[in-house]
Amino acid sequence: MKRYKTIPAILAAAVCLASCGIDIDEYKAADPDAGTELKITASVSEKLALDERDSEDTALELEWTAGSNYGTGNAIGYVLDIIREGVDEIYSEDLGRRVYNASYTHKELNDILTSILDAAPGIETEYTIRITATVTDHPELTQTSELTMGISTYQPVSRTLYLLTGNDGWNPSSAISMTRTADGFFTYESMMDACEFRLITTSGQLWPAYVSNGQTTGQNAQYCSEAPSGEVRNFSITSRSMYRIDVNLLDLTVTITDVLPSRLYIFGSATPGGWTPEDASEMTPGSGKGIFTWTGTLIGDGEFKFITSKSFWPGFVKASSNADDFSIIYSATELPAEQDLKFRTGEDGTFEVTVDILDLTVSFRRTGEAVYENLYIIGDATSGGWALEKAGKMEEISDGVYKWSGQLGAGGFRFVVSTAGYAPGYWKANDNPENMGIIFSDTQLGGADDRTFTITEAGGYIITADTKNLTVIIDKGIENLYMIGGATPGGWELSTRTQMTKTGDWTFSWTGTLKAGTDGFKFITSGDWWPGYVNDGNGKLAYYASNPGDALDIKFTVSETAVYKVDADLEALTLKVTKQ
Repeated sequence: MKRYKTIPAILAAAVCLASCGIDIDEYKAADPDAGTELKITASVSEKLALDERDSEDTALELEWTAGSNYGTGNAIGYVLDIIREGVDEIYSEDLGRRVYNASYTHKELNDILTSILDAAPGIETEYTIRITATVTDHPELTQTSELTMGISTYQPVSRTLYLLTGNDGWNPSSAISMTRTADGFFTYESMMDACEFRLITTSGQLWPAYVSNGQTTGQNAQYCSEAPSGEVRNFSITSRSMYRIDVNLLDLTVTITDVLPSRLYIFGSATPGGWTPEDASEMTPGSGKGIFTWTGTLIGDGEFKFITSKSFWPGFVKASSNADDFSIIYSATELPAEQDLKFRTGEDGTFEVTVDILDLTVSFRRTGEAVYENLYIIGDATSGGWALEKAGKMEEISDGVYKWSGQLGAGGFRFVVSTAGYAPGYWKANDNPENMGIIFSDTQLGGADDRTFTITEAGGYIITADTKNLTVIIDKGIENLYMIGGATPGGWELSTRTQMTKTGDWTFSWTGTLKAGTDGFKFITSGDWWPGYVNDGNGKLAYYASNPGDALDIKFTVSETAVYKVDADLEALTLKVTKQ
């Protein structure tokens, strides 16, 4: 039972007041409550066991009544003392004015009792807790109230922990620092070989240490302040893999989890997705544990590394700045810039990249995509659909850059390098609709990787594919239109095709002589026969990305040789031929 004791300091004050010629009854007359008892109470019973597992929780709450200012009208200040009998030191805290409570967490109270009052951990000791109320400017007017209670403290666990394996002969200088996540909680994550290990609290010292108690579940660790006399049981890892070791020193548990990534992404400015983690390219798991492969185009002056999810960390980076070093290291958290090293290929091209995260090695080799000289657009957004023989050939306008213009409907499209098969080819790099990156693969991609660009509004488009920088530009509108045929000045020679003047996003015009009595004329959009616009049989324009066959390849004609103004509207698919 808590014991309370109120000290009538007013009596002592009365002696002082009398000697000073002041009658204490004068105070009482002015303040009918003069001498009101100051009383302290606590939130717990007479015993309190502090526990480090509850270190941030409130352990003790104290409250007290206001006491009296003896009619002076002055404020009252409060001082809280914690006293251990037989110890010279006293914990004293000046709380100031108008304060009627105080509280302490398990950690705060434990620190006070062990560091100031020299309490022995684990032993219940009796303490006196006293509140003193003093009237401002009248140190002679004081009241005190106190209570006693038994409190047992704890020995705080180590704030540092190191993982020490036997692979280096139990050399404590090779121990690895673990990450402290909270009081008593530590973690470590890395690639580890099969080994035995223990946990030491001080760098460079074998003991104290936490070792195994032989249990496989629940509380499986024990603390040894020094080397035990018998056999030391260590924790063990049976095979090489990536592990996360979680330690709870409060509950004496050690948990070992195999966290070898099941996914890996190639990531960086050399890749189609750039430095946006959400656009990183997922690699394909190989036949062996921890092996991943990816084939795609890399930019020579760009950089790349590897991440285990679509966020910046955890990940694998280049182990050193040595250009001939193809090893990697793993980090669960962000590394300093000088350690966050990346790989470079030094040349643009399509590469097969292989990562072995068990051996921590990377290899990449250039594939033979350089032999491909052509690029075709294919997909259900095109007039030829997914028929390879109807894929639209693109015009190479510079080294590795191809352009195509024509009508597209609602649907998807991608690119192939020949009409012999759906691969090799280029696919949309990721699912982000705003990302216009492409990736190359010499084999057919399937599932979620079989991505296409999407057209939602039918119309005329200009598609530009840059196979070196792995980008695609989709512009609405047709850039060029040419007349070709026996009725035109240039005849049927592609090199002498007749260029029309662009008058709007979709309109073109030409004025010149057209010949009668010939096989007529049609329209093309580049220096190749297709894509093109022909007569739909009713005098309107019909678009085809590839040759539709003789039956549909109908030409326009004129009835007499003369000068004509030809106006083509590729959006409305109308043609107006006016004799001048």
